[in-house]
Amino acid sequence: MLKGFHIPFHWKEDEILEMGAKLIETGCYQWVEIKWPCNYLGMDSDSYVRGIRELIRRYPVSVSCHIPTNLDMGQTNLGMRRELIRQIRECIDYASELRTSILPLHPGTIMTMDIPASADSETKKRLIAAGERKKDAARRMTAEVVSEVADYAKQYHMTIALENLLLPQEVAHTAEDLKNIVDSCGQENVKALFDCGHAHRVKADVGDFVRTLGNRICHVHINDNDTTCDLHAQMGEGTIPYDRMFQALREIHYEGALVMETDYKGVDDLLTSSDILDRYLKK
Repeated sequence: MLKGFHIPFHWKEDEILEMGAKLIETGCYQWVEIKWPCNYLGMDSDSYVRGIRELIRRYPVSVSCHIPTNLDMGQTNLGMRRELIRQIRECIDYASELRTSILPLHPGTIMTMDIPASADSETKKRLIAAGERKKDAARRMTAEVVSEVADYAKQYHMTIALENLLLPQEVAHTAEDLKNIVDSCGQENVKALFDCGHAHRVKADVGDFVRTLGNRICHVHINDNDTTCDLHAQMGEGTIPYDRMFQALREIHYEGALVMETDYKGVDDLLTSSDILDRYLKK
């Protein structure tokens, strides 16, 4: 398994190149996950892009590029769906210039619904049933969009990695949800991304989650939380049972990236995370 870390938008060129010197050149990490810093209001992305391009030019690092999370695959408006696909293709073109092999992508949502928190009632039951019908439709929409953009990504030999999520309006909470969406896409270059923080937030067993997805998993995000919120904490600051997760990853013979998707403050946090990962990988 390869150790990696994500690089958020707010990091600047000099900071990114410091990461390269202290984390990649030294052999601590072999993978980086980058962003497509386009179409975000109020963001000056020039320094970020320069840093990413120079980092990848200098070091033989493997790369994943996260497709923006504000693009909703469950979109039912035809014009907006066309624009969604256009922007994802633009992101893929950007990623193709940076040795990218994996494209993490969030499945769709149903937006929000006003479901009462009170005890069961006929109204509440009807609203829950309506929400489930909307989720089924959003899963189909997600599969249609992902299948189309996966076709586009094939020219660059890239894989779309669909991620398990955690909010009530999102359609891929469980391992079965994600497995079914991946399978319904019908594309060899559509796989699963396992985010252990998201799985733990919905109180799933991280080991069983991995086993259910099995060899569909092509990418892993690592962070920690205490099940109350998606904290993106450093490993060991929450309650995720990593022993169970790594045992399951070994059972399915996973050999891909383990990307630290934490709210790190600097290089020192990532060096600590590297040491913690090494302890699990050597068991």
